[in-house]
Parts: sequence; C-alpha cells; structure tokens
Amino acid sequence: MGGDGGLLGVATISANGDQEIGNIISDAMKKVGRKGVITVKDGKTLNDELEIIEGMKFDRGYISPYFINTTKGELTVFGEEGLTLNVEDIQPHDFGKVGEVIVTKDDTMLLKGKGEKAQIEKRIQEIIEQLEVTTSDYEKEKLNERLAKLSDGVAVLKVGGTSDVEVNEKKDRVTDALNATRAAVEEGIVPGGGCALLRCIPALDALAPANEDQKIGK
Repeated sequence: MGGDGGLLGVATISANGDQEIGNIISDAMKKVGRKGVITVKDGKTLNDELEIIEGMKFDRGYISPYFINTTKGELTVFGEEGLTLNVEDIQPHDFGKVGEVIVTKDDTMLLKGKGEKAQIEKRIQEIIEQLEVTTSDYEKEKLNERLAKLSDGVAVLKVGGTSDVEVNEKKDRVTDALNATRAAVEEGIVPGGGCALLRCIPALDALAPANEDQKIGK
C-alpha cells in the first residue's frame, strides 16, 4: 500500500466509511509516521481534534489499580508538581523532566519532554549509526521504534461530542479504526471481490503440475 491517498482510503474503510474519522487517523499517521505513537483520549470540545506532542510511550503500566488517581479512564496522571517530592536516596534532579506522565494498566506515556535538544539529536544520530551497522532484524525493529519515539513525537486524537455517551461510543470506533488501519499498513491489503485470485491466474497457468491432483487443485 502506498501514498497518502491509500492510507486515507484504508483509514476510512476501517472506520466503516466515516470520512471524518478516516481523515483524522490518516493525518495522525502522516504526522508521526506509520510506526509512530498514537493515543485516543476525551476531547474538551464538540469537535474532534489532533494534537502532536513531543514525548514517548512504552509498554509498562501500573502494578496495582490502587495507583489510579483519576475517576475517568482508569489512568494515573502525574503533573510537574510531582518533581518536588524527595525520595530517601534519590533527588528529583537525578531524573529528566516532562510536563505530564500518563500511566494505564498497559503502558506509560511521557509527554512534553524538557530534555536538551542537542542531547536528543545526538541520541537520534547514535541510533541512525547503529541502524547502519546492525544485521539483526530484531535490533532494526527496536531501533526504528526508538527513532520514531524520539523524532516523531506522540499524536493525541481528542474525540469530541455533546455527551459522555457520544464521546465514549466514538472513542471506541476511533480506536477500532486506528488498530485496523495499523494492521493494514503493517501487513498490507489486497483488492476485494476476488481480484487477488483473478490476478493469480496467469502465474498459475505458467506452472506445470506434477500430477493430475495438482492439476485439479490448480
């Protein structure tokens, strides 16, 4: 699948023909890359919005649901005020700084990072150099993931609506469409209506069956 038009088409089809959802998913994937981090959350207006935030996401969440500190969405959210807390042997200046941390049961997002641009660019260049020399497919996959997180940021799809019921229902549709679009981008798509089988006929006709059973199967 190639081109932004193909991406928009897949996103719209994945959203059951909803052009608005298809557009916002397509825009998000174009802005952070097809392997970039995209999250869906409640909006504060009647309209759907797309926000690009510099940050990263990793697949580790909270250990216990008792860490949840917001009644909506089963999240743990930390603001900058958390940086003033002192731990017995660790001081806040030992860590980097971010504007917001969101933790769910499955993953953690670090948003609005305040790291030095020069250091970030240096790390990006180091990853690019590692990609040039590694021969491991696994390492290439992980290095590309790190590169996307450092360079492309996080896309936040803010779903709007007139009520909580409408927003929650629409969020489910957006999430399903996003997952389906990602799968289509990663694994590819084929034309419907048996077109793929039809186009296989010339290649199959060129094969010489070894026996009658293979000929029937062909």
